Amino acid sequence: DVRDLGNGEFFTVAAQVAKGVQQDPSSVKGMLFCGTGMGVSIVANKFKGVYAAPAENEDCARNSRAINNANVLCLGGKLTAEADALKIADAFLEQEFTSPPGGYMAPFWSSDVESFLKETPAEIRGIEEEACRAPSEEVKPQEGKPSVVVGCDGFGEDLKNAVVQHLQGKGIDVRDLGNGEFFTVAAQVAKGVQQDPSSVKGMLFCGTGMGVSIVANKFKGVYAAPAENEDCARNSRAINNANVLCLGGKLTAEADALKIADAFLEQEFTSPPGGYMAPFWSSDVESFLKETPAEIRGIEEEACRAPSEEVKPQEGKPSVVVGCDGFGEDLKNAVVQHLQGKGIDVRDLGN
Repeated sequence: DVRDLGNGEFFTVAAQVAKGVQQDPSSVKGMLFCGTGMGVSIVANKFKGVYAAPAENEDCARNSRAINNANVLCLGGKLTAEADALKIADAFLEQEFTSPPGGYMAPFWSSDVESFLKETPAEIRGIEEEACRAPSEEVKPQEGKPSVVVGCDGFGEDLKNAVVQHLQGKGIDVRDLGNGEFFTVAAQVAKGVQQDPSSVKGMLFCGTGMGVSIVANKFKGVYAAPAENEDCARNSRAINNANVLCLGGKLTAEADALKIADAFLEQEFTSPPGGYMAPFWSSDVESFLKETPAEIRGIEEEACRAPSEEVKPQEGKPSVVVGCDGFGEDLKNAVVQHLQGKGIDVRDLGN
């Protein structure tokens, strides 16, 4: 079954789909569509038990399920071709948590990796609780704080070291938190960014960039974006006010990572990012985006208030909940039609 929540502002529909998935995060899946797939993923990840993954290709979709137990797929209506989106959606629904995903992560897969991954959901649930407890009020900026806080797991260490050396060579002050388990270091960097989310940036590195982004987004005022290219990095800053860049050590070449890091730090919120979103940019878009931080802060507070305990599955609930904003509507409709063609019942609740 598919429950289609229709079209709305990206932060509103992301919250609605996240709440639908919360009814039973282990079996209910979500799909969200906006211009880039990033904004809806950032907002959906604010909700406990919801693990949202923006995916540009099948590898990304499969890795997000196999490695990160993602239960919400996020697609870009102005980024992803319809034929590709259908394959990505199928891959996401077919892939099981801790089952080998194939693709570029195949050489690094092992029984030890599977055993480690099976322990991560409990660790991340603990971090979700911690993230909601503090800070309860706005944190005052600290004097002498770094402008960039970085951290990694073992799969991202080499790429992190290269990016840190590059940034230091440009005279940027970097605080390197070193290497740890992806969920631990993501929480540490997120807390560093919380000291002043408007000016301190974070950078996180794991195998794919996805796991660290999901965990970092659990923290209020932290907006983490996994980026595979410069366009993605610039859009995450311009559109979503992202303050943490997440890169995949087994995905992104060093030369590309340096360009992506530079693009992320150069781009300003609500300034035209260029690239594939350029044709859709306007003064009206900029005016809308300037209003979104306050809306998202309200959703962050709401996400931490409920559910305070595990929600019991509801009878008759759908197995897939979908929603979109205007930029993602056409792609959402195509994916829903595709799922209907596979015998999945779709209910559209409208706007």
